[in-house]
Amino acid sequence: MKSKFKRLGDYIRLVDVRKRDGSIGSDRLLGININKEFIPSVANVSETDLTRYKVISKGIFACNVMHRETFDCSDMCNVRLPIPAHEIQECIVAIHHTLETRKRLNTELKSKIQNLCPILMRGVAEKMISANL
Repeated sequence: MKSKFKRLGDYIRLVDVRKRDGSIGSDRLLGININKEFIPSVANVSETDLTRYKVISKGIFACNVMHRETFDCSDMCNVRLPIPAHEIQECIVAIHHTLETRKRLNTELKSKIQNLCPILMRGVAEKMISANL
């Protein structure tokens, strides 16, 4: 099944919500790490006007489009991407969930093995000593 190129703007829209009344404090301020994930901000914002900051709600796609003459939000909306059929998207999501589950299980098993390894090594060493090897 072939993907059709569709305009990104058909799937996203600009959201510009700000708390002009200052009702959101610096304790709720988030930054973005190198993995593009939200994290609690480490910036010193004691003298910062937070009413200028955008409010991002859970489930909202956030991007940092730089204010350059060459690429702005409307340009981003006009980008055309290959969007696979819904059935293919569901398969991709299922594969992603399976991989994430396996990754989590691998991390858990690795942790258990690391704790078990010194015990196993001590047992091997004791057997070698008792066998005079």
